[in-house]
Amino acid sequence: MSERGPYPFSIPRRVSVGRLVRQQARTVRESFSYVSSHLTTSVLVWLVVGVALALPGAVYLIRINLEAVSGDWHEPPAARVFLNSDATRAQAEGLAQELATLMGVNGATLVSPDEALAELAEYSGLNQAFRGLPDNPLPWAIVLGLERSDEIEGMLAEVEARDDVDQVLFEQDWVERLSVVTQVVERAWWLLGSLLGVGVLLAAAVAVRLALEERLDEVLILKLVGASRVQVLTPFMYLGLWYGAVGGVAATLAMGFSLMALDAPMDRLAQLYGQEIHIHGFDATFALVTVAAGGTLGVAGALLASVWRLRKLDVE
Repeated sequence: MSERGPYPFSIPRRVSVGRLVRQQARTVRESFSYVSSHLTTSVLVWLVVGVALALPGAVYLIRINLEAVSGDWHEPPAARVFLNSDATRAQAEGLAQELATLMGVNGATLVSPDEALAELAEYSGLNQAFRGLPDNPLPWAIVLGLERSDEIEGMLAEVEARDDVDQVLFEQDWVERLSVVTQVVERAWWLLGSLLGVGVLLAAAVAVRLALEERLDEVLILKLVGASRVQVLTPFMYLGLWYGAVGGVAATLAMGFSLMALDAPMDRLAQLYGQEIHIHGFDATFALVTVAAGGTLGVAGALLASVWRLRKLDVE
């Protein structure tokens, strides 16, 4: 067989760095030519690989953004104590003075029903609706500034058990819940990534197996003339690389377009809450890692299919 034989197998006569580089470059071109000539199969593989990589990638972005939200919360903890609806101003002031003396409390701020209603109307944007209310349904409230301590929850439980207190809301609760949700998402990311990683590997393996079946006669001839295992498997490894890496590009583009579609609703959400919302993690490094992961899984799938098929033929 000549050195410039048909795709995808060519055997150099002498081993040299220059010849090896040229051989590898030619094999890359020939593998790309094969992918291009079987475009329907290639597109299907790229779509499967893209979806399989995009799903764990999206979960990863959710996880790191949840971590960023919980990690950026550095304000001291606070609790809001709601009195019974029939509580008077004098009772509220007396309770505020009493709570301010408790251990772990840095201060107690009294919030009247009118102040609470005005604050609620400002944040909800429903000023006209609240103006039409015949009576103010909100009770007196006390905002407690708290020290960071393991005894906070016990102290707040005692406050909530009082007869003149209706409810106590600890404003740090959502941060703790968010931390638990982050842990769940992280575990889901590992599970989903593992399962869909196997899916990428199998998709590449099936596509490479089809290519190997088409060139099976050439593989047998190459083995007869003394080709090494690396020379036989290298073209199929490049095929797996093409399938996996381009699938990684498809996954990155899919996630990018998805974030673009979410841009307008997220801007609206940021305006309602008066804050800026930034998506963390979707950058050049994330794209390169996604493409590299796809290429690695594609090569692994190609090796899996090739080695298994050749061993069945007793040519290994």
